[in-house]
Amino acid sequence: MKKLFLGLILLGSLPIFASDSVDCYKAAVKATDAVYPIHLDRAAKICAGASSNAPVTCYKAAVKATDAVYPIHLDRAAKICAGASSNAPVTCYEAAVKATGAVYPVDLERAAKICSGASSNAPVTCYKAAVKAIGAEYPIHLERAAEICSGASSNAPATCYEAAVKATGAVYPVDLERAAKICSGASSNAPVTCYKAAVKAIGAVYPVELDRAAKICAGASSNTPVTCYKAAVKVTDSVYYYDLDRAAKICAGASSNTPVTCYKDAVKVTGSVYYYELDRAAALCSRFKRSWIEDSWESFFY
Repeated sequence: MKKLFLGLILLGSLPIFASDSVDCYKAAVKATDAVYPIHLDRAAKICAGASSNAPVTCYKAAVKATDAVYPIHLDRAAKICAGASSNAPVTCYEAAVKATGAVYPVDLERAAKICSGASSNAPVTCYKAAVKAIGAEYPIHLERAAEICSGASSNAPATCYEAAVKATGAVYPVDLERAAKICSGASSNAPVTCYKAAVKAIGAVYPVELDRAAKICAGASSNTPVTCYKAAVKVTDSVYYYDLDRAAKICAGASSNTPVTCYKDAVKVTGSVYYYELDRAAALCSRFKRSWIEDSWESFFY
């Protein structure tokens, strides 16, 4: 526990490109009275890639709007506002709940996924388009539509998904899920091009490798995440799958190699050694769009 608080204090010395996320994290810790690891992890999730303290303000609004009390509710509020630049995700969430008639926890979680990091109610419109495009009928299809449009600013993710399915020849559910991850929050079909480059760069053949390529390029606007990933692997001497996955998380959707430099400094000043500490450093420095990878939400720190 002492190490966790020491790490929090030392994080204040991170360079300017990481200071916004760190300042947000410290504000989140203070606002939520975070003490235990689960609370600190929630604070890190809220502020991952933040450019101000807006995610904290959003989180407090989400807690109030959803009457969050229990951990599952607080985690939902954190998902809604992770990396937010305003309280728009909360408004979007309320619109999503209304549009989908969400009542049960699984439906509310889907609404939270749709609006995570949203800047307007566009994700809800995109979700409706995605549901129609993939002929969503069963829960698994609705989850896919939610993942595709999470935090979207237009219907582009739905169009990207159709391109990804065509480009990868996706037929089976696991392949369709990968296509959804690639295009989540996309503003064009660029993630598909990035994915092809990532597959080639890492020599992806097996499903776990193809999934990693998808994580790297999810919502990308160019092939830069691939370059960032290769730099992260080199800097961290990644060999094992969990190290390679961490490198992918650091660079997912990156627009430069800055997340790698930030990660190195975060690890250094906090003295991170254990995997959950390294994952927390990765979360603070990643620049990926928070709307994607709900599958890694739970695995981010555990």
